[in-house]
Amino acid sequence: MESSEEALETIGTRTENPMITRAIDAIHRLNADEILREQIRVQEKAALDYGNDMAVARDEGFAEGFAEGRAEGFAEGRAETCSDFVEALRRTGMSEDQIKIILDDLPKEG
Repeated sequence: MESSEEALETIGTRTENPMITRAIDAIHRLNADEILREQIRVQEKAALDYGNDMAVARDEGFAEGFAEGRAEGFAEGRAETCSDFVEALRRTGMSEDQIKIILDDLPKEG
């Protein structure tokens, strides 16, 4: 007759059910000595902290990328609008000197 520890090991190696595997792991943790339990706790905390750190980094990267993309889009839109504005002034017959005076009077970026 096999011991309960051997039975758990047999079941653990033969099952593909993650709930049974977790239950066996929990039993092992309950039977572990204090030092081993602390090592397991530290490993679990490290895994949770790592997952949290990765989620925070992903969120920060997304926010940073969004802000950069928005700023670039704004700058491109402003340049396009300015270019369209200058073209419209040229179509009215204004000289380049007159257009430069108008552009110099516009508020600058920043």
